[in-house]
Amino acid sequence: MWLTGVVIHAVHICVFTYRNLIRKRDINTFVPSWFVTYNGIMVSYLNVEKHSNQVLLFLLYACVLASLVFILVKLPKFFSFSFAPGFAGMTFPMCIGIVATNKMTAYLAETGREGLSALTAQLSGIQVYLTTMIVGYVLLNFLIMALRINIDN
Repeated sequence: MWLTGVVIHAVHICVFTYRNLIRKRDINTFVPSWFVTYNGIMVSYLNVEKHSNQVLLFLLYACVLASLVFILVKLPKFFSFSFAPGFAGMTFPMCIGIVATNKMTAYLAETGREGLSALTAQLSGIQVYLTTMIVGYVLLNFLIMALRINIDN
C-alpha cells in the first residue's frame, strides 16, 4: 500500500517538476510551498523504509537543502511585501524541512557518520529559529487581521 502511494507521489513529482521547472520556468511564480512535495517524500521514506537507499536518501536531502537555500534567498523579498494570508503557505515547507533534517540527523548518527550528524543537528537548530520567526510573523499578522475585523464590525 505504501509503495503505491510512493509511486503516485513520484509520478506527481515528475509531472510537477516537468511542468514548473523544465517546460515553463517562471521564477516569479516559484513559491516556497512547492517544496512540500519534495521534502515530504523524504520524511515518509525514512519513516517506512528500514534499510534506506543511501543514494536516494542523499538526493532527497539535497532537495530539502535546496528548498532551505531558496527560502533564505527569498526571505528579504518575503518581508518586503505587506502581509497577505498566502504567507501562511511558507510555514509548512519550513516545518517539514525541520522534520526532514532531524530524520537525516538520526540516519547519519545510526550509520556512523557522527560529523555529518552533528552538522545537520546544528542546521536543524537554525531551521527551528528561522521557522519560529516566520510562523510567529504569520501568526501575529493573522491576529492583527482578526482584531481589525472585530473592531470594524
